[in-house]
Amino acid sequence: MTGNKYLRKLTREIAPHVDAERGVTNELIRDLCHILCPNYFRGVFSSHELDAVADRRRFVGSGYFSVIVNISAQPPPADGHFVLIHARPSRLLYLDPFGAPCQDAKVMSFVKKCRGDRPFYENKRAIQSPLSTFCGMYAVLFALYYDFSHPPVARIEWIRSSDPFVLLKNDRICIKYLKLFINFMNMDRVHVRTKLRRIRRCFDDDDDDDGDGGDKKE
Repeated sequence: MTGNKYLRKLTREIAPHVDAERGVTNELIRDLCHILCPNYFRGVFSSHELDAVADRRRFVGSGYFSVIVNISAQPPPADGHFVLIHARPSRLLYLDPFGAPCQDAKVMSFVKKCRGDRPFYENKRAIQSPLSTFCGMYAVLFALYYDFSHPPVARIEWIRSSDPFVLLKNDRICIKYLKLFINFMNMDRVHVRTKLRRIRRCFDDDDDDDGDGGDKKE
């Protein structure tokens, strides 16, 4: 099943926030992460919103947080691209599924304000095909992985390739890991368990072996 078909199946169960050409919206990403990432997730912001939130206490200092940023030259609902910024006491990470360095001035200003004395790392290997609109789900997977104190897998194995058509297989791998992580979760609140069951059903599909993997982006 292609990435866009997965998105349509997912959003039929959760929220009508998907566009077959543009991918998912900030609202869908936020709703998913508030359920799946209760420890460190702090929100989804468009890059033009970061200046207004950078000085909030939850982003200043040396603590943990994850934010997903929709990088776009225009305010929503313009097309954008989702990336994850994850902070922990030892480092600050910028994770772009395209493997591109951060070139957005607003994002870099946010990083500078929140970084403190921590080293700053960017991933350099593309896992998402340029033909894919699946960046939102990759960002959710990154946020979910870093929300675990002890993730159910030590590494996320991706297909390595310079061929954009081969890289499209990573969309399916992304869903496999999301399903694995969600099934690993154990939440007590009844309404959260109900939502998790609905999300799990969205990811249920025939599992095929998509090939060899690579390293987790970090």
